[in-house]
Amino acid sequence: MNAAMEKAAQDVARKSALTLTPVLRDMAFRAEWPSDLIIQLKVEAVDSELVVSYPEDLEDRINDLEYGDEKTPAKAVIRPFTYRYAKHLEENVSESLVDILGEMGVLN
Repeated sequence: MNAAMEKAAQDVARKSALTLTPVLRDMAFRAEWPSDLIIQLKVEAVDSELVVSYPEDLEDRINDLEYGDEKTPAKAVIRPFTYRYAKHLEENVSESLVDILGEMGVLN
């Protein structure tokens, strides 16, 4: 991937992260996750990839909610979010790359 396309993919990922963090938090709220965990969830762009992040010290609590434990059923949020919005990012990146290729005259 050339530098212009890579930069475009990174820009799309950053913009998507900003818009998807509230969506992730809303999903966690609707799943009745504790508010102290919800506010720690965020979507970040790492290169041109989106990742769900949270402080490492919350990992056990989040995994208990996400997968359930012997006493409590799962209240999955991160897995459905990732599945649902991975396609969103792929579509946005593809559209941006087509635009850039068009501007570069590659598609003409």
